[in-house]
Amino acid sequence: MSFNDLRIFKEVYEQQSITKAAKKLYISQPAISRAIKQLETQYSTQLFERTGKRLLRTESANCLYTKVSTILETYDTISDALKNTAQNHTIRIGSNTTLAKYYLTNLITTFTKEHPTTTIQVTVANEETLLQALQHHELDLALIENNVHEDNLISIHICNSPLSMIASPQFHAPTSCTIEELSKYPLLIREKGSAQRNYLDAIFASHQLSIQPLWQSSNTEVLLEACKNGLGIAIVPSIYTRYTNFQQIHITNETLIRKCYLVYHKNKYIHPTLQQCITFIQEEMEDTNA
Repeated sequence: MSFNDLRIFKEVYEQQSITKAAKKLYISQPAISRAIKQLETQYSTQLFERTGKRLLRTESANCLYTKVSTILETYDTISDALKNTAQNHTIRIGSNTTLAKYYLTNLITTFTKEHPTTTIQVTVANEETLLQALQHHELDLALIENNVHEDNLISIHICNSPLSMIASPQFHAPTSCTIEELSKYPLLIREKGSAQRNYLDAIFASHQLSIQPLWQSSNTEVLLEACKNGLGIAIVPSIYTRYTNFQQIHITNETLIRKCYLVYHKNKYIHPTLQQCITFIQEEMEDTNA
């Protein structure tokens, strides 16, 4: 007994006619007759008495109709709920501060205009927090400024993020220096655990250097303010310095360019709307310097 058989029975019961049921369901009359006969054979009962062109309902038919109506109503409710869920997705995206501030807002605005039934929830946090959320399936995607090496996470390169070394004119910093020379200045950099700090620690370590910053903060704007007041050399994403009057410092023996990635769990179910979001972010961020 299938749901299709039950729908055929229900229509025949209500119409009391195979001909009318066939027209309503757009099914041939022989197919209707076979479905009713199969039900009667399967349960060793007679559902209808044939009197000419009209069908008379038996007690078995009355009993089955009550149950079938409830079953089909429940099935249709579940089906509608699932279809509604499929069409009205919520996508949970995590991002670091820089990508969220300069790119994610515009990305989400454009994407949701094209997908008005999709809701996007955003969490802005440092790399460590985002990776933990991905591992616990609390996020669907994350935009991260470092590559990740966990086997159960998939990383897709989406853009590059160069860093700038800047100082206020009153600090009298050199226009260029080596990474070794830079480490001797008072540095204003991001906090431990952030993507930028992890990257910088690795760069300095590759030169057998360990840095003790004068200022470290989870807020880049704070570092820029300290830099503006001549307290040291700030290392920040280049996009923060596009419209400022800071002095740029060139590092002669190192190129500080991070790669940014879109990351998700490899066991994550990628429904069509989520795949569209992934593709959209990749295409929009292509060749972007964040």
